[in-house]
Amino acid sequence: MPDRRLSYYLAACIAVATFVVYLPALRNGFVNWDDAVYVYDNVHIRTLDLRLVSWAFSDYLKTGNWHPLTWLSHAADVAVWGADPRGHHLTSVVLHAVNALLVTLLIIRLITITDRIRTDSGNPPLFSVRCGLIAAGVTGMLFGLHPLHVENVAWISERKDLLSSLFFLLSLQAYLVYADASARRVVQTRVWGSRSYLLSLVYFMLALLSKPMAVTLPMVLLLLDWYPLQRIRSWRQTVPMAAEKLPFFLLSALLSVVTLVAQKRAGGTEGLSIVGLPDRILVAIKSLAAYLVSMVAPRDLLPFYPYPETVSWSLPAYLAAVLTVIALSVAAAVTREKHPFYLAAWGYYVVTLAPVIGIIQAGGQAMADRYTYLPSIAPLLLVGLLAGRIWTKQEARGQRGTSRAIIAVVLAIALCSVLITRTREQIALWKDSVTLWSYVIEKGGGTVALPYNNRGLAFQDRREPGRAMEDFNAAIAIDPLYSYAYMNRGWVYRDLGSYREAIDDYDRALGLDPRKYAPLAYMRRGVLRGETGRHTLALADFTEAIRRLPDYADAYTGRGLVLTEMGQFDRALEDLQRAIELDPANSDAYLNRGVAHERSGRTDRAVADYSKAIELNPTDALAYRNRGSVLGMTGRLAEAIEDLTKALSLDPRLAGVYLDRGNLYRRAGKAALAAGDFQRACGSGIKDACAAGKGAGPGQ
Repeated sequence: MPDRRLSYYLAACIAVATFVVYLPALRNGFVNWDDAVYVYDNVHIRTLDLRLVSWAFSDYLKTGNWHPLTWLSHAADVAVWGADPRGHHLTSVVLHAVNALLVTLLIIRLITITDRIRTDSGNPPLFSVRCGLIAAGVTGMLFGLHPLHVENVAWISERKDLLSSLFFLLSLQAYLVYADASARRVVQTRVWGSRSYLLSLVYFMLALLSKPMAVTLPMVLLLLDWYPLQRIRSWRQTVPMAAEKLPFFLLSALLSVVTLVAQKRAGGTEGLSIVGLPDRILVAIKSLAAYLVSMVAPRDLLPFYPYPETVSWSLPAYLAAVLTVIALSVAAAVTREKHPFYLAAWGYYVVTLAPVIGIIQAGGQAMADRYTYLPSIAPLLLVGLLAGRIWTKQEARGQRGTSRAIIAVVLAIALCSVLITRTREQIALWKDSVTLWSYVIEKGGGTVALPYNNRGLAFQDRREPGRAMEDFNAAIAIDPLYSYAYMNRGWVYRDLGSYREAIDDYDRALGLDPRKYAPLAYMRRGVLRGETGRHTLALADFTEAIRRLPDYADAYTGRGLVLTEMGQFDRALEDLQRAIELDPANSDAYLNRGVAHERSGRTDRAVADYSKAIELNPTDALAYRNRGSVLGMTGRLAEAIEDLTKALSLDPRLAGVYLDRGNLYRRAGKAALAAGDFQRACGSGIKDACAAGKGAGPGQ
């Protein structure tokens, strides 16, 4: 067995190297692929309190997943870092580095147990101490540096993978301690009397609370019982070993049911009528082979692999994949007596991929690099063992062998350099949403609607409506039934002032898919109708959005504004208060409540609400404009002028503000400034400004 300190030094060095290689991720921002739902638009994680804990454990949200520990992790990041994505990325990088450390220590323990069991049976050990350290070091380094794992780290929404894997690995470590200690005793240790067994179970629960993909751990434990632990040597011994893990299996079954219900509720699973079972099986087999190819040659890795339009056994890619998987399975089975490790490694790879292989189809992707995070350990371990064997054999040959070993070291350094380069290139793809989706479109994702839709949203956020419109049109041309693209295009029409086209797009969206995006669609159509003066129809839309999603803060905010426009101030204030209770950081709710207070004559409360809206969103030009108007009405001219000036600096398109500020300048006796503002407002087509300018007097 290697010196414990040496093992920890090796693992720590790998963790540090992994951390350093992934540091460029801190330059990246959020992306518009789930990051809004998980972090920056998630109102529930903005405060660490009991309400958050209750929500995390009881609400499926719209992601279709139940992972309360992941929500708490994101909430902790928000508490520490706020909306700064660098802090969120830093947490993910640290978690990945720790996982690389744990993988290294896990391999050392597995190799140590394997040799101890062989020695106790009177057989020579398979590995020398040096071979074991090299194998563990290579495996840990490949795990930490491989570009296939960038998606898990650089994508903030994949925090769940990192957390779940952390506890998965800790659970394996604790179980190996329990099983190894149990195997050394003549009398079998009772599971409930074993601290290591209970610790393994607790870690497993935490893994499940982070991501349901950990449900495969009980089967992995049975694989370990077969090899290398050799606690299962016949089919008859399988039953007591399975019974020993009954608590693990019960937790797995429970989480599997919860996840399926959540996915179905969120509309995340495709029915067999859409994608048939034979096609799913064939795509799953192809994915098993494709992941192995990506581990060997990580080229053209995509954040999104579109589901294939044509799936057939006769296509070369599928036929080659089927033959590869059959060959590997047969080889592992045939050599199980002499080399049981191959069957154990192949079994681990297949079992850990099973939940995400596509038999139960979730989403529009055929496969995803992030799914290989834990499954990749087995193939990478094979590489590590091969490296360890080669090194020790060459070392045993003396000087000649040493020269070859040096060559091997040089090659290893070259391999690491290639991996680091590819990993950093992959990290850069997650810089922002435009970069991400442009790459997907360029590399083969241009045949599906999702990448165009998401890039269109990114352009919309950048206030580039023309480019956003092009992408939404492209998404609709690819998939005329894609309701979300109609909704997003409708919002661009609204920004361009084309309200008829905007409402038509929302009508189409609701007609195509009245369930999945209904609350958002009704809410936005309510905004459109409210802005065009159709208050009764707008009120109906907001009410329908609230009926479908009772805790929809934005719908209460919109309905409150419409009620204000209709003069129903008490009802408006009730709705806006409810919106603030649901989302205390909702600046629009404070802005609209300020309007309700202003219209009902409560100027002091209006100023307070406008000030709160500005505090929450310092770039909200309307909040400055409204507060400036109220301050002007109450005679606080200097403050009012300052607010209106700030509003214009944030949004020069608010031409009416020039008229308001001109009137304030005139009241303050600043005739020249007033005349300049009236002239600007008049040039923008505001008739009252032209009349005010004429009345200002010549020369002014």
